[in-house]
Amino acid sequence: LIVTMSERGCMYQRKRYSVDNSIEVRDLSGAGDTFMASLVYKFVDTESISDSIKFANQCATKVVQKRGVTTI
Repeated sequence: LIVTMSERGCMYQRKRYSVDNSIEVRDLSGAGDTFMASLVYKFVDTESISDSIKFANQCATKVVQKRGVTTI
């Protein structure tokens, strides 16, 4: 179970994965979908849940910096 915690990142097996809070958040639309799609994409490629979570956080961070629903 991965618990997303907005600006605090997410938690998996009692380990917290932080996000870059220095960026300006413009719109949260699509952040969750981007997180999930990125997580699955990376996990299929690497089979590493830790690397996949880090990648998903990075992708979602890029999306929230734009207005409206965007892609990366």
